Amino acid sequence: MLNPSKSDCITILSAASELADDSMLSLDHGRLGLTRNGMFAAAAFLIERACFRDYQGGDGHYAVDTLSLHGRLRLSNSWPTARASKGRWQSIEKALIRARSFIAICNL
Repeated sequence: MLNPSKSDCITILSAASELADDSMLSLDHGRLGLTRNGMFAAAAFLIERACFRDYQGGDGHYAVDTLSLHGRLRLSNSWPTARASKGRWQSIEKALIRARSFIAICNL
């Protein structure tokens, strides 16, 4: 049973949510700012739950397509409520910063 961190899942979902319709997001733990094991656990968790329209994998390299409806719902439900602690907000902000920097690097 995979038990990825919520922050790792949000990072991948946020990066995939920024894709154009015909693009694939190459899952590279260095670019996403995640640990290798954390990225693989989060990616497997999200792929098993059909959060992406499509995915490709082989030889330890994975790429995902844009978010499916389930993926968009999972991302929208992952944002903290007003009662969330300051630490939780900070971890989500860090995940968003990593996702945005990854997207900026990919668009160079």
